[in-house]
Amino acid sequence: MRYVVGFGAPDTGGDALALAVAIARAQSAALDIVHVRRRSEPFNPSYPEQDPGADRGGRPSPRTLLDRARALVPEDVEARTHIRAASSFAEGLMATAQQLNAELIVVGASSSGLWSRFSVGTVANHLLHSSAVPVALAPRGYDAPRITRISAAIGSRPGAQAVLDTGLAAAARRRVRLRLISLLALGNVKDRPEARRHTQRMLDEAARTLPTTARVDTAIATGKTIENAIDRMTWEPGDVVLVGSSRLAHGNRLFMGSTASKMLRTLPVPMVVVPKSATAASVDAGDRGGTGDADGPGAAGQGRS
Repeated sequence: MRYVVGFGAPDTGGDALALAVAIARAQSAALDIVHVRRRSEPFNPSYPEQDPGADRGGRPSPRTLLDRARALVPEDVEARTHIRAASSFAEGLMATAQQLNAELIVVGASSSGLWSRFSVGTVANHLLHSSAVPVALAPRGYDAPRITRISAAIGSRPGAQAVLDTGLAAAARRRVRLRLISLLALGNVKDRPEARRHTQRMLDEAARTLPTTARVDTAIATGKTIENAIDRMTWEPGDVVLVGSSRLAHGNRLFMGSTASKMLRTLPVPMVVVPKSATAASVDAGDRGGTGDADGPGAAGQGRS
């Protein structure tokens, strides 16, 4: 299996590469590190021997950037580098993923965000609303050496079982723990015991459908907003959050919903967003799986308070 890693700048590209390495190690996957040049730019990617090491603006050339990226990949992970020409960076990554039959596209957060670790830039935003394969987003400064837990956002909307299957397959493949999570936005109400009890029953019922050998935990966090609930949830450096595509997605493509967007504002760990039509079997090969609708109010994933 192969993962496409977007490497456009050393800072965000480095975060994406660190996440891709952590996932690839658990999957024995190979990385395809991709730099995309706009078709209107003068550099011709077909002739890397003409690359002098820096472009006319004094920035590192694509070949220099990719050489630096390749040097960051540990010896135990297979990696190749590619220069592509496309109308946009996101289009180049999606075309490369299709060409190589990649299972995942990995990108870093935008460097423009001042306070949050995630700031979804134009590249990630395009991918999250157009990609036919799962997209993994690395927060700024990501440096966890390995994945230690899959946190699957579970809710009550159609597709919850697919989320469960996806999380279980991903955790089993990596031999890590699975955590079923739900985030409740309570607004100005201090607490809603019935909402919490209902959500806990939902998580418990989901956990009971799993094999007895599965290592599964459940967790609920509440807050005035989804962002507050994220802050109250406990996280570990090796966590990865798995969420589903919005019900607004067309065909087999992604469309990140409003809840997932809110989660990204404060989430301290990587997020993988998957097309709702993908299967749990494919996530076992590379994080592709249907997690249903992630744009509903109240609970992350598909849930409602």
